[in-house]
Amino acid sequence: MSKVDKKGNVRTMAPQRFISSQTNSWQGWECSIGLEQIVINMHGDIQRGWCSVGGKVGSINDKKVSFPTKPVVCDKSFCHCNLDIMCSKKKPGMDQ
Repeated sequence: MSKVDKKGNVRTMAPQRFISSQTNSWQGWECSIGLEQIVINMHGDIQRGWCSVGGKVGSINDKKVSFPTKPVVCDKSFCHCNLDIMCSKKKPGMDQ
């Protein structure tokens, strides 16, 4: 995943680096969990990501599952899962 600093410089960082440097907060940002990945927990619930933002998408037992088609706005104070951290994020008002 890449990090863009205030000067516009882009630096590639491993997800663990975001956590250790405490730069893993994207609250209020659009996140592409559920578009770039999905997760299935031990109960068979299908979710956008391990963070559970956006709620349950469905179950592996459902005959039909409506997968997300748009990013979700993050409501967590920090992102703790490497898989979730790797999904694209967009700051409100910024073009990608």
